[in-house]
Amino acid sequence: MKISKMNFGGKNHFINDILNSINRDVLYSLSFEQLAEIKKAIEENLPKRKKHSIDVHFTLPFLFKRYYFVFSSGTDTRGNKKATQKQIEQRVRTRTSDIVIVFASFFCLSAFIGTIIYRIIKLIAARL
Repeated sequence: MKISKMNFGGKNHFINDILNSINRDVLYSLSFEQLAEIKKAIEENLPKRKKHSIDVHFTLPFLFKRYYFVFSSGTDTRGNKKATQKQIEQRVRTRTSDIVIVFASFFCLSAFIGTIIYRIIKLIAARL
């Protein structure tokens, strides 16, 4: 027996799909206020669709495959997120320490491998 999907109003099919995935017994036990708050919480946390003044999508076939290209343009709504001088200095210190750690690790690893090779050569020379 197939259970039909319920329509919870509104134009957003995604919200209807989420609410329809809830167990029917649990769903029927919710009051209208609880259901409205759940719907509101889902709507507020969905990613907002951004409108672009230029929005071009196209595909090009090339060597037995199709490649998808998107070109979008619009106003910057992200805000001013330039790094402060203190943040830049912190990044430089972090990167510098990372480079030192990498070189020290390579030095230790090469010394370890060199020691193993030296012992193998010494062992072979002792047997000759």
